Amino acid sequence: MSFKLKPINKVLDLHLDSKPGELIKYSKMPEDVAGYVDMNKTIHLNRNMPKSLESKALKHERVHIKQIENGKLAFDDNDYKFKNKMYKIKDLDMNSKSLPWEKEAYE
Repeated sequence: MSFKLKPINKVLDLHLDSKPGELIKYSKMPEDVAGYVDMNKTIHLNRNMPKSLESKALKHERVHIKQIENGKLAFDDNDYKFKNKMYKIKDLDMNSKSLPWEKEAYE
């Protein structure tokens, strides 16, 4: 009897482009969110996002990874720090494209 093994990306629910050093994981999230990146530089993509938007979301989140790697962006549960300026999350509209780190990622 033979059987076919699933690729590791399928087993771990990772995007096909995911590789060591750049994890791209599918996650459950609100419909209006395409994705986000965490401080571990893992990209989380909305598992229900149309496939036509995936490459655009990946490109956007990779900008945030570069911002983190360059020391321009850091964040935790309470604050964002961008170019050495602190921003309190409770005071922000996190869906705004005008946030300084988002402006860069939308260019």
